Amino acid sequence: MPAAYFAVLLLALASTLGAQRTRELEDREKILHVLNRLSFGADDEAVAEVEEMGLEAWIDDQLETSYLDAATLKRLEGYATLGLDNKGIYAAYGSKGDTVDKELLGAIVLRAVYARGQIAEVMADFWRNHFNVDRAKASVRFTATDWDREVIRANALGNFGDMLMASAKHPAMLVYLDNYISRRPPNKTELKSVARNVRRTTGSKERGDEAAEIAAQRGINENYARELMELHTLGVDNGYEQRDVIDLARALTGWTVATDGNKYEFDYQDSMHDHGDKFVLGRSFAREKRRNGMQEGERIIEFLASHQETARFVARKLCMRLVGDAPSPKLIESTAVELRKSGFDFKRALKHILDSDEFYDPACYRAKFKTPVEFVFSALRAVDAEIEDPAAVVAVIREMGQPLYGCEDPTGWDDRAEAWRDPGVMAVRWKFAMDLALGKVRGVTVPDSFFAGLQNQAPSQMVLALGRKVLAGELRSDTISALIKMSRRHERRLKEAEDDRLQALVEGKKPKPNDLPPLERMLLGTLLGSPEFQEQ
Repeated sequence: MPAAYFAVLLLALASTLGAQRTRELEDREKILHVLNRLSFGADDEAVAEVEEMGLEAWIDDQLETSYLDAATLKRLEGYATLGLDNKGIYAAYGSKGDTVDKELLGAIVLRAVYARGQIAEVMADFWRNHFNVDRAKASVRFTATDWDREVIRANALGNFGDMLMASAKHPAMLVYLDNYISRRPPNKTELKSVARNVRRTTGSKERGDEAAEIAAQRGINENYARELMELHTLGVDNGYEQRDVIDLARALTGWTVATDGNKYEFDYQDSMHDHGDKFVLGRSFAREKRRNGMQEGERIIEFLASHQETARFVARKLCMRLVGDAPSPKLIESTAVELRKSGFDFKRALKHILDSDEFYDPACYRAKFKTPVEFVFSALRAVDAEIEDPAAVVAVIREMGQPLYGCEDPTGWDDRAEAWRDPGVMAVRWKFAMDLALGKVRGVTVPDSFFAGLQNQAPSQMVLALGRKVLAGELRSDTISALIKMSRRHERRLKEAEDDRLQALVEGKKPKPNDLPPLERMLLGTLLGSPEFQEQ
């Protein structure tokens, strides 16, 4: 892409993002809005499908459509790890972590780009960030496949309480946030026993005392309990205190991971559990007779899952993802009420947001900025990309700063514009856009059929036709003008190249090869890098 045009795009991006409309959205704009928020990209073909079905019918169909459609499953046939549980993965791939990574991340790409159930894919991406785990942490790379299947995808359009409990009992989360080592502190009798046993074995009183000191340091780990309240349910500093975190951590002692036989599954060890009474958010969770200690943790998780502040926190995040970076308190509150009323049913909450006046407020139209994941997936969908090997796609998402299952911070990735609207990051986006259009992304091609009928059109007509295909016609006049100028510049360069070739033949010299890319591909790359394509 020419440097001058790169600068023009950067200036346009800074000046147009967040621009607000004042008139009501037209029917076609409503369809585009829904597709941009509930799928990974809107193009002319997708708009036509929704127009034929009707917007409400399309939404209802999407909410009931499995992302495991036959066509997508066929693309995943060679991914042997996807159906394995943790034990199966360890047994077959215990020394081949790269294979496990490649298939999990590749499958995320293929499903997002090709799956018919786009709402399910968008929500799976949302929950991966809400319940973040980092596959770089210890054994998580081997358990993330099962986590993605059984926790995220199985519950993406289900019930929050079910997802929360599933996440709390999964080895990926227990290891990522260190709860698998959380245990009650040893008592004096146990410490004396440790010292005595080591002393008998080594004959050294000093080594026995050292062993007892080390054992005394083993105890409650608050990491998971804190994030369970702060990031998964109530929100940061929202009505709880340090003593609540401590008592929740005490209730979760003994929630660990069984690794014998490489099974890597949830395991409750009563010997590790703190059996004292717990008080969380003013409520007593005393151990009841004939109940094991695990049920204390379950009861508190169920309590948190249905708490009104959890409803508000989850509602706020849903509204931020679907409506705008700063949704109104009114919509957040009404969505929270719907969550509690429906038993935290995600489909009901989504329908409530989509039926709200604020969702279709002109100020929210194209007002969100795509994250790297959203940008890459939408670009691939917009050009009908054929992906033979998604490895390069996974790599470019990582280069843009949002590696799949690679966020070290438990908060997950931020989806607000301020986190991603940076000139340095944009340069990577624009390079990917042009590389994709020119066929330079390894393992990915834009089929010739995408350009059918464009080659013989005048530059202005080609710009408009590509704008319809990629952005369903949502091109601003300044972008159209810049693209037409680029087309004319391309024509001049073609003529100059042809003149040089003829001159070389006249002089008996070997003509230089014409390495100028086809205009339609140059325009496509520029459109994918345009300010309009960064918006949703």
